[in-house]
Amino acid sequence: MTMPDFRQMTEQMKKLTVDLERVREEFESIEVHGSSPGGRVRVTMRAGKLDALWIDPAAMEQAPTRLAEEILGAVRDCEANSTQMLGRSTGPMTEAMEKLIGELG
Repeated sequence: MTMPDFRQMTEQMKKLTVDLERVREEFESIEVHGSSPGGRVRVTMRAGKLDALWIDPAAMEQAPTRLAEEILGAVRDCEANSTQMLGRSTGPMTEAMEKLIGELG
């Protein structure tokens, strides 16, 4: 068994750290949108936090529990969009980290 090149691994870890910081900064500035299935409720998130909520005035005429379901649906849609976006950004870093771990093993 050959010894891993620790100098190369250290450089790769530094690159991953820089990449992770870049993704964190991007995540804080990205605006993500979501909507209820019918589109009568829309939300916006920034840095993983709810930033804006829009409700179609016609949606206010429905039962409170139905309106609550629509709001939750919009928030969940926005969270899913945020997770997908973050996954696309961190996927290459995850693969690089798994490769590094494999070199140690």
